[in-house]
Amino acid sequence: MTRVEPFGIGLVGAGPRGLIALQRLCSGLAASASDRPVHLHVIDPYDPGAGRVWRGDQSRSLLMNSPCARVTVFGEPPLPGERAARPSVGPTLWDWARAVADGGVPADPQAAAEARSLTPAACTTRAFHGSYLRWAFDHVRRSAPARVQIFDHRATARALDDAPNGCQAVRIAAADGRELTLTVDAVVLAQGHVDMLPDAGEDWFAGWARARGLVHVPASNPADVNLDGIAAGEPVLIRGLGLNFFDYVAMLTTGRGGRYERAANGRLRYLASGREPVLFAGSGRGVPQPSLPASEPPSAPDVDLAARLRESAGSGPIDFRRHIWPLALHEIGRLRNAPAAPVPVDDTSASQRDVDALVRPASGLTFRSPGEYREWAARLMRTDLRPEGARPEAVGRALSSVRRQVRDLAREGRISGRSFRDHVLGTFASLDNVGAEGPQSARLEELSALMDSAAVCLVGPHMLIEADEDAGRFAAYSPAVSGSRVVARCLIEAHLPAPDIRRTSDPLLRHLAATGQIRQRSLPDGRGDYATGALDVDTATVAVVRADGTPHPRRFGYGPPTELVPWVTSLDVSGIAGEAFRDADRIAAGCLRLMDTADRSLDPVACSARHSVPHSP
Repeated sequence: MTRVEPFGIGLVGAGPRGLIALQRLCSGLAASASDRPVHLHVIDPYDPGAGRVWRGDQSRSLLMNSPCARVTVFGEPPLPGERAARPSVGPTLWDWARAVADGGVPADPQAAAEARSLTPAACTTRAFHGSYLRWAFDHVRRSAPARVQIFDHRATARALDDAPNGCQAVRIAAADGRELTLTVDAVVLAQGHVDMLPDAGEDWFAGWARARGLVHVPASNPADVNLDGIAAGEPVLIRGLGLNFFDYVAMLTTGRGGRYERAANGRLRYLASGREPVLFAGSGRGVPQPSLPASEPPSAPDVDLAARLRESAGSGPIDFRRHIWPLALHEIGRLRNAPAAPVPVDDTSASQRDVDALVRPASGLTFRSPGEYREWAARLMRTDLRPEGARPEAVGRALSSVRRQVRDLAREGRISGRSFRDHVLGTFASLDNVGAEGPQSARLEELSALMDSAAVCLVGPHMLIEADEDAGRFAAYSPAVSGSRVVARCLIEAHLPAPDIRRTSDPLLRHLAATGQIRQRSLPDGRGDYATGALDVDTATVAVVRADGTPHPRRFGYGPPTELVPWVTSLDVSGIAGEAFRDADRIAAGCLRLMDTADRSLDPVACSARHSVPHSP
């Protein structure tokens, strides 16, 4: 009798998406009638589950931005017609925190102390979430069927190539330089946010800074940045007021020993440690986005919205401005005026005013001095950045519904390339966090306290950054604020670069691109296709598409490198998060089909990771 070798699957990336794929694979294998042994090879240089982004050694001043009761890596994919993932075989982050607090799950003293302080609406530290993810990986491994073995390779995937018999050869490198090749039957690409090489403008700024001994922090994950070279008291420019901005602020204030206390009048105040720099920050909007109540999940979209979006365009290409945006304004009006009414109320002019007030709160205003601007911004901060009469909740929930539809339409190739470039990535992407995923309200209160103490200064709307040759420094100013110009030795780019396989420094994706094994997704347009930079995958199966346009039968990919739109990042249990579980189930189904085909073949010994070939460093 022929000995059947294990069916091997390589998972590249062991962060949350890799973990979800692993969990769905184990769930599918448990339900499979096959008794063939399976080897699952998890490949990541960081702890499995947490990966790099959620690793445990990062600053405790860095927080998640989703309430812990809505965060999970355990779920069933949404039912047809639904968006949210269904509860499954494991706990949410809040459930796990309660078990830690009650002593039912062992944890380190820091995690245990944090668990006891949490509420369902709380946003945990990222390190605490990393503890949950590491526990989840161990839980999945312990719960896997007896015929399944899970191997943890602390290594970087550097190359992937086709081998004889359809096998997949994955070359991996450990931190000590040792290399080996895993020969498996299928590969899942789940790298999450991959590093990017600087674009031409960023490269010029970096080179200009190096030549003058300045500090230029490129767009990256703040947890990966060493800020020790920034001295106490020196001015620092920060470009961007999104979530990365709040991370840098935390690292350079409370991360350096400062603390907050509640004054007798109830207002929060910041007590400096003396080790902080002075931060000058700005963006096009001029102030951060408003927050939303952390405990309230997004409301359900208008059930007819998807149908109306498609009906408005017919079978032809969809133009965002003509077909989608009017319906987005209609949806804002429905939620703004009468969210419970059976007949939607259409008030698109008021909806547009709401959007304009939230996106450009300082539109048409000029300020005679930085002090006058600070007073205006402070007043707005005290209203949680909600301009008078604006309804960010209605705008946020409506745009959340529309974002999901835009994401689906883009994946289907329905939006024209030109409209996608100019309107979706231009106008619509600027609404990414408006009323939908702004900072936590506590972070805004802390920012107000930091502004009161002059530890943080907002430069003004439409902030511009220049290379000041005369001063030999970076300069920032707002054209709307007289006297706002400030020069500094250090510039921090406070945003994450969008994934783009043309600019990634990820060695595996670079190898696949250089050898013609992948291609970027393009959207058709009457004047020529628009190249998005996203890794192309088949819409129905998430199989990786080869350069010739055919799906690779043994490779699957999902997560940020494959997304055409920049807002699909959250992994809570609502909304687009359900798509992560849906895509992971598609991956599991594809792998199980491959295994079933191999079981029925005459030669079930095609591939086996036991044939690893070591390489010299």
